[in-house]
Amino acid sequence: MLTSSLPPPTLPGSKPATKPKPAPATSISTAATVSADTAVGGGSGRLSALIRSLCVAGRTADAVRALDAAGNAAGVVDYNAMVAGYCRVGQVEAARRLAAAVPVPPNAYTYFPVVRGLCGRGRIADALAVLDEMTSRSCVPIPPMYHVIIESACRSGGYSSALRVLEALHAKGSTLDTGNCNLVINAICDQGCVDEGLEMLRKLPLFGCEADIVSYNAVLKGLCAAKRWGDVEELMDEMVKNLLEDTKLNLKLEKIKTDINDLKEQEASQNRQNWSSAR
Repeated sequence: MLTSSLPPPTLPGSKPATKPKPAPATSISTAATVSADTAVGGGSGRLSALIRSLCVAGRTADAVRALDAAGNAAGVVDYNAMVAGYCRVGQVEAARRLAAAVPVPPNAYTYFPVVRGLCGRGRIADALAVLDEMTSRSCVPIPPMYHVIIESACRSGGYSSALRVLEALHAKGSTLDTGNCNLVINAICDQGCVDEGLEMLRKLPLFGCEADIVSYNAVLKGLCAAKRWGDVEELMDEMVKNLLEDTKLNLKLEKIKTDINDLKEQEASQNRQNWSSAR
């Protein structure tokens, strides 16, 4: 309780209570702390929590000292916490150097904060280079990394940049998923290039992916915006044929059909009004 920190009241005629001397500050990386960390999962329990809390407070130097003091007892979770801590305070280059020099076998989460930090600064080429570093250390990237890189490419350079990144990832042998490709399709259609979006939809199998309702919906929105109703109906028929087996998708398909019919009716109504006004 807050009141427990207040001094005791001074009675009339008595001497004021003396304040206890503050305990001397102790180093974060004391032997006792390290031994406690070592006792929990090879240093991957309390030590990683300590590193995270220090980094949140902006005390990365203290966190590094704690990690160094753990020595060989530090595990990959501890190093991951330090890498993430560096990125949290904007020290992406320090995080990248540490990830490259981790003395234990790294995993995808060692590098993920670095990729995210680089992409946040628009450094797509450097983020792709980090994926190469991972491969050289027998560390397999995960799809969320690709998602972050492609999304960043969409923001910084539009769909053409994102498409180049997608193709580069595919050339590296990366295992892409439909969600990664949908980012590019959305970016293409959002920029009004619906024919290119339709072409990308057709190319999904080349990336080892199959179109889902999100893929189709992105292109359908583009076609509707362009009022290409004939192409809309053709793509709807294709979507129904390819996705018919999923009951939940059928409900979504019906909703899409209704929305498209509403758009067509609104356009027809507007045309009738324009025609009446012109008479």
